[in-house]
Amino acid sequence: MDEINRIIQLFRERSFKELSTSSSLNPSQQEEIANHLFNVFESIWTSTSYDQEEETTLDYNTSDDESDDCDEDVDEPSDDPTYEEKNEVKSALESFSLSYMKRALAYYDAINPKTGKRSHTWKSVQNKFKRITHQSYMARFRDYVEQGGTTKEKINLVNDYVYNNFERARDQLYPVHDIDLRRWAIRKARMISLQGFLASDHWISNFKFKHNICSRKITKVRICFVTTLKM
Repeated sequence: MDEINRIIQLFRERSFKELSTSSSLNPSQQEEIANHLFNVFESIWTSTSYDQEEETTLDYNTSDDESDDCDEDVDEPSDDPTYEEKNEVKSALESFSLSYMKRALAYYDAINPKTGKRSHTWKSVQNKFKRITHQSYMARFRDYVEQGGTTKEKINLVNDYVYNNFERARDQLYPVHDIDLRRWAIRKARMISLQGFLASDHWISNFKFKHNICSRKITKVRICFVTTLKM
């Protein structure tokens, strides 16, 4: 019994140290987990030997420690005197959704069938779509619509796709590694024609930081039992 008590004590200490103390399990669920743990422990205790294997996988970070070594991508400064102005315009354009741009273009391009001219003046366009501050936006909107959305929107689609795949893999207890994140990201980027997207190490680092994902070791135990032949 001393050996069993020692094992239980060590398990209790490690559980308090490494597992979250908050839980929404009811008494019935707690009893079910206890029964599963006992069955696993009994299998190991009554076996002749067991092998322990460790594998690293990406998983949700449940600790209170947060790493802040991942920063958002920052544009490098430029010697161009109009760099800041161009960057502000680009940021402003990236803030429009694809559906907003389509609605604005449809209104802007509407033709009066009687006169063959535009149905709406530029002033009426601005009154209806108050976020559009300059007529030059319309040409950029047209480019974005032809490309299927802005770069920001496409990157958001890539992020959602990768995270959904990650969730499904972990729900099924499949191991996930950085190379899997990169493979999913590049696949989605090709599907939506996001040119020049490479799923770099920096992107992966930002992705894991944003979704609170870290590397975790998984221990697998292979149990060997004694078998007796009946003559």
